[in-house]
Amino acid sequence: MQATPTFYHQQILKIRAEVYPDDAVIRQIVQAKAFIDRHFSAALDLNDIAGKAFYSRVHFIQLFKAFYGRTPHQYLVAVRMVAARKLLRKGLSVKQACVAVGFASARAVSGLLERMAGNVSAAGEPVVRRMGRRS
Repeated sequence: MQATPTFYHQQILKIRAEVYPDDAVIRQIVQAKAFIDRHFSAALDLNDIAGKAFYSRVHFIQLFKAFYGRTPHQYLVAVRMVAARKLLRKGLSVKQACVAVGFASARAVSGLLERMAGNVSAAGEPVVRRMGRRS
């Protein structure tokens, strides 16, 4: 005897059927994300990743965004930013952190790093800001 699915469970199944049409599709997109997670510091080409998942570039971007809420490039940048932030906390300069996580240059991402890690000096060293009360 099988229990009747709850309303919540029925809605989950409905959404899954609409967004994730096939287990093979799910597996391929999850594997592509795992590939990005493992190789984020390398020079990744979206066409190659899409090809490994057996999709065109455009279709791959659409599926990835449907699954994860962001494009593969946005996801890659976010993964690199998290890794760069960890390296900054360990004392690496912005330039060293950017190169280590796969960004082409520190200049290209300095604005993003500043927003994520606080202000950074021209020399690439973090600047500590004091939070005070306004009078």
